[in-house]
Amino acid sequence: YSDIEYKILVEQRVEGVEYTVMTITDGSTVVPLPAIEDYPHAFSLDLGPETGGMGSIAGPGWVPPFLEIQEYKESIEIVKKSIEALQREVGAVYRGAIAGQMMLTSIWGPTLIEFYSRFGDPEISCMLPLIQSDFLDLLDRAARGKLAGAALRVREDTAVVVKAVAPAGYPLNKKVAKNHPVAVDEDKIRSLGCSLLYASVERRGNTIYTKGSRAFEIVCSGDTLEKASSKAELAVSHIKSLDGWPLFHRSDIGTTSSVNVRIKLAEKMRLAYKYRREKGLLGTTVVWVPGRG
Repeated sequence: YSDIEYKILVEQRVEGVEYTVMTITDGSTVVPLPAIEDYPHAFSLDLGPETGGMGSIAGPGWVPPFLEIQEYKESIEIVKKSIEALQREVGAVYRGAIAGQMMLTSIWGPTLIEFYSRFGDPEISCMLPLIQSDFLDLLDRAARGKLAGAALRVREDTAVVVKAVAPAGYPLNKKVAKNHPVAVDEDKIRSLGCSLLYASVERRGNTIYTKGSRAFEIVCSGDTLEKASSKAELAVSHIKSLDGWPLFHRSDIGTTSSVNVRIKLAEKMRLAYKYRREKGLLGTTVVWVPGRG
């Protein structure tokens, strides 16, 4: 009705497996980066509220185990066409990072959920260990409009797992999650072959305090996701609360059981969307009404 003051937002509900496709562009050339999967829910088994990301997985190689190479290529094409449309409509050159938050759905196959004009976190933490090329050179080329001909080499035999450590209270009550002293043994984490990234913390004197959000990220590599996840679990044990306030992380990130859940869900979505594509029904939702058809 035209005489009402309410705004109505109509959305299409989709379900499937989420993943992120990050790219670098200089406005004409687009360099795709390996696909990453983020774990947004706070707790293991994908339970709890959504967060900024409790960790991520990547590899081995260009795609995580649940995603097919062709699906990855289709996702890249969606991002490329969006960059072209953005520049055409705005009339300006877009240079830098642009990431597509994707979902493999039964209705469309590779489906765009949202864009962000930056590298995702914790996706970028997960992606960098896979890159053999000079990543800074790629960024510099993008800034100068010289990406054409740039080569991106990826470690095909490497899997990466990132696990974030956060104080209890995050993400729903960041106030109670603030100002808790923590201790980190970075040398022991490094001895495991992992990296420690500092996030929502601050140093006062010789002590590190939480600021209410994800405090640290552990980044570990291995020839399988399971091995990288196990190393990350050992690394997390070297982060301690000094006042007894609980710290939590997702122990299931990168485990075989967690990855298998995603593989099975992706196979279910794949069976449905490929049937739709074959029948010319991509994007079509069919509602069956009993007695009417």
